[in-house]
Amino acid sequence: MEFSIVGSLIGAAMVLIARLFGATMITVLIASFAFGATAVVSVPALGGASPLLFAILGVIFLLSVVMRQSFLRDLGTIFRNQPLAWLVMLLAIYAICGAMFLPRIFSGQTTVFIPVKDVISEVTLSPVSGNITQNLYFLLGCLCFFGTSIVLLDRQNFIAIRNGFMAWAILQVAMGFADLAGKTSGAGDVLAPIRTASYSLLTSVEEAGFWRIAGAYSEASSFGGSTLCLLAFTFTYWRITQNRFVLFLSMSLLVLLVLSTSSTAYVGGALLSLLLLISISQSALHNRLSKQDLVLVLLVAAGLLAVMAIYLVNEKSLDPYWRLFDTMVLNKATTASGQERAYWNHQSLQSFYDTAGLGIGLGSSRASSWIVAVISQLGIIGSLMMAVLTAVLLRGSALQRREDLDPKIRAIALSIRACALAGMLAGVIGGSSADPGIIFFIVLAAMLNLSEAPAVSSVRTQARVFDGQGRRHPTYLLSGDG
Repeated sequence: MEFSIVGSLIGAAMVLIARLFGATMITVLIASFAFGATAVVSVPALGGASPLLFAILGVIFLLSVVMRQSFLRDLGTIFRNQPLAWLVMLLAIYAICGAMFLPRIFSGQTTVFIPVKDVISEVTLSPVSGNITQNLYFLLGCLCFFGTSIVLLDRQNFIAIRNGFMAWAILQVAMGFADLAGKTSGAGDVLAPIRTASYSLLTSVEEAGFWRIAGAYSEASSFGGSTLCLLAFTFTYWRITQNRFVLFLSMSLLVLLVLSTSSTAYVGGALLSLLLLISISQSALHNRLSKQDLVLVLLVAAGLLAVMAIYLVNEKSLDPYWRLFDTMVLNKATTASGQERAYWNHQSLQSFYDTAGLGIGLGSSRASSWIVAVISQLGIIGSLMMAVLTAVLLRGSALQRREDLDPKIRAIALSIRACALAGMLAGVIGGSSADPGIIFFIVLAAMLNLSEAPAVSSVRTQARVFDGQGRRHPTYLLSGDG
C-alpha cells in the first residue's frame, strides 16, 4: 500500500477546516466530491487501484456515526420507520454475492470489456479486480445511506448536507476556472499535482480547437457530468430561495458546462433545459409564473439577442462553437469512440442474454449507459431492486405539496434531489458502471426521511447540529440572503 502525500494533506486540511468552522463529517464528505482524481493511497494488490479521497472520508464519516452511543438504537429506528432500508441492505448483499459467484459460474460463456494496460479490451468473462473495487464503492454508498439516515433523524442536519453541496459547487467552480486559465495561458495542467489517482488521466486534450476542461477530475467527461449535477442543484435552489450568491454559482457552472466540451454534459444540459421549458410553460398557462422564471426568460432572451448580434456583425465568429457542437453532439455517434461505446452496450445486453438474465456481476465489465450496466451486471433481480429505489427519487416532487414540511428543508430536499436526478441522467447517457454513486444513496436517505419519518424539526436562523461523536456545533442555516 502506497500513500499519497498530496492526497493525505488535502484530506487532512478539509477535516481541519471543517472542525474550525464547526461543520460535520457529512459536509466534508460531500465537499470532497470536487476532488474527482485525488487518491490517498494506492493498492498494488488490487491492480494498482487507488481509492479516491471521498472514499476515505466516507469511511471516517461512517466510523463517526458508529461511535455514537445511540447508534444501535438509531439503526433500529431506521429499519422500523423506513421499510426500504431493508431493500438497500438486500441490494448490497445481492451485489456482493453476484460479483463473487456470477463471473465464476458463467466464466468463458460470454465476452466483456475491461481495462487491460490502460486500454479497454474485449475478453471472455472471468473474475477481475473490478469485482472487488467497484463493489467496495457500491458498498460504501449503501452504508452511507444508513449513516445519512441516522444523521437525519435530527432534521436540522439537512443544513449540513446543504452546506456540503454548496462547498462542492464552490470548489468545482474554483478548480474549473483554474484549469481553464492554466491551459489557455500556456501554463499547462496546473492542477496536475492534486490528481494523484493511478488510473489514466485525459486532462491535456483539445477538441475542435478548444481545451477540454477537467477541473480536479481525470477527464472532461467526469467534470462535465458532475458540473451538470451541481448546476441542477444550484439552479433549483435559486428558483426556490432567490439566493443571489447561488445564482452566481449557477451562472458560473453554466459557463463551465458550455466550455467543458463534454458530450454527456451537452446532451444532459439540453434535456434538462427542455424539462425546465415545459415547467415554465405550465406555470405560464396556469398564471403562476414566478419572479425567478420571468428573470430566467429575460436572461435567455438577452443571451439569444446577443448571439444574433454577434452573428450579424461577423457571421463567421460563431463557427468554432458550431464545429465544437457538431463534433461533440451531432456527429458523436459516427465517430470511432461513439461506435465503440455503442458496441459496449450491445455486448453488455448480449451478456445479459448469455447469462439467462442473472447478470455477470457488478464490476465485471464496462458499458456506456448506467441502465445497460445495471441490466447486464445485476440481472433481472438486481435491476428490479434498483428500479424501486430509483422510483423513490422520481416521486420526490410530492414534497412540493407537503404543507407540514418546513419550506427551508423542502428547498434543500428538492435541490439535492435535482442533483441526484441529473447525475442519473448523466449516467444513462454515458455511465460505465451499475453503481449509481454515493450521491444517489445520500439523497435517497434524505427522501425516505421526509416521506417516512413522522417528526418534523423546525429550522431557525441558527441551530446546532451533531457531529459524529454526538457533540453539538453551530452551523449556518438558510436565510433569504444565504
